[in-house]
Amino acid sequence: MNDVQPEQLSPTGLARREAMLDELIGVVKRTRRARRVRRRMLAVSGCMGLLLMMGWVARSGSPIPGEAPRIAETASDSPSTIQHTTDPQRRHVVTLIVQTDPAVVERFRARPRDSIVRIDDRMLLDALASIDRPAGLIRFGDRIRLTKPVTDAELRLEQ
Repeated sequence: MNDVQPEQLSPTGLARREAMLDELIGVVKRTRRARRVRRRMLAVSGCMGLLLMMGWVARSGSPIPGEAPRIAETASDSPSTIQHTTDPQRRHVVTLIVQTDPAVVERFRARPRDSIVRIDDRMLLDALASIDRPAGLIRFGDRIRLTKPVTDAELRLEQ
């Protein structure tokens, strides 16, 4: 291999090189120390956050056994009924009975494909003109383009 011969430096150059090396070593040590401190602080704050969250969940998730309110039992045929129980020995309890709407499936059922209407070029241009977005058609090869932007997204980009 080619061994590169180091250049001969003057005594001033050698002293400057040693000073630069000492500065570099100091910067590397400070950087390493700062990274180590940052990692430790991140680990400690993550553990503290996890402990706080676990404490919050434990405190809010489980009521004290003797403090649980009693639920008033009601029977009703109406879709939603609210009954108030005011017993001096009990807390104020509100019971809400909710029933499923039988027509919900019909309201959200997918529509059949028959609702798709095919239109020709003239119908498209008339429909665009009726909503104040007139445009023309340009045909080249097997492609068809409109002469002006007509969608809301295209109009927003144009502004």
